[in-house]
Amino acid sequence: RLVGELDKLLIALPENDKRVTPQVVEEQIGVSKDFNGFELRDAIVNRNVYKANQILKFFDKNPKAGNIYSSLPMMFNYFQNLMIAYYCPQKNNQEAVAKWLDLRNSWAAKDYMTGMRNYTGIKTMQIISKIREIDAKSKGLDNPNTPPEELMKELIFFILH
Repeated sequence: RLVGELDKLLIALPENDKRVTPQVVEEQIGVSKDFNGFELRDAIVNRNVYKANQILKFFDKNPKAGNIYSSLPMMFNYFQNLMIAYYCPQKNNQEAVAKWLDLRNSWAAKDYMTGMRNYTGIKTMQIISKIREIDAKSKGLDNPNTPPEELMKELIFFILH
């Protein structure tokens, strides 16, 4: 498949300029290097307010790239596991946390180690509660007219501040 996509790309390039740029790849193949839900989660884990807001703005303009319905389960799963990580007897040991969370590799625990540095256990519980509240509101419960994009902004603001 990769060879086929590269052939398509080479045919589409002008004769006088054979440089492959991200724009050309996106136009010809359809793969975008723009933001996705995993990058939003990474920005949240690292408490990168600027990047999180950039991603939210991108999602507002490109709802197919990410929305509240795809982001909420991912964030809930992360913070749920983060709360469990706090109960690991050796929470300062990445391998022990990976085993405690049943992760396949110890490198997968890196985000949880970072999360434990950036969020307290109490804040983690508050975030889980807020995710549940926003999830209910996104489905219309106690929310007559707040659009999903605004609910997402409210959640991200709560998490990061």
